[in-house]
Amino acid sequence: MYYSRTGKTKIAANALANKISGDLIEIKDLKNRMGILNFMRAAFDARGSKITNIEPSNVDTTNYDILCFGTPVWGSRPTPAFNTMIQNFKIAGKNIILFVTLGGANYEDVLNLMSKMTKEKGGNVIKTFAITNSGKKSDLEIENEINGMEIPL
Repeated sequence: MYYSRTGKTKIAANALANKISGDLIEIKDLKNRMGILNFMRAAFDARGSKITNIEPSNVDTTNYDILCFGTPVWGSRPTPAFNTMIQNFKIAGKNIILFVTLGGANYEDVLNLMSKMTKEKGGNVIKTFAITNSGKKSDLEIENEINGMEIPL
């Protein structure tokens, strides 16, 4: 499951789903996040750990042993869409892979925060990773980076 504003997280999520032969579920933020003004508001929402209306609003996770959640990083925080996924979806007892895409390289804090949020809801984080400088990487570079990773299954 992933949220992607610009498409880079979608590329990473698709590559991960192909690598592990998993299902791919796009989460849409129903709030307009496009354009510079809306993106500035989005970063403010992320910094405030806000939630948002998403579609689908819930996903049946019953038949999954491993769940993967991907999001871009805004203002050094996960997106409101990620916050909502963790709040709404049943993840207790599930093994979780978390990943982020970001234009910079400072991802440790956001992955630690996401791990903490996930663990508080009963999820077992088995892997985290970041695709850095995603805005400058080609789709193929992102796919190759994920294909070269070890993913615990």
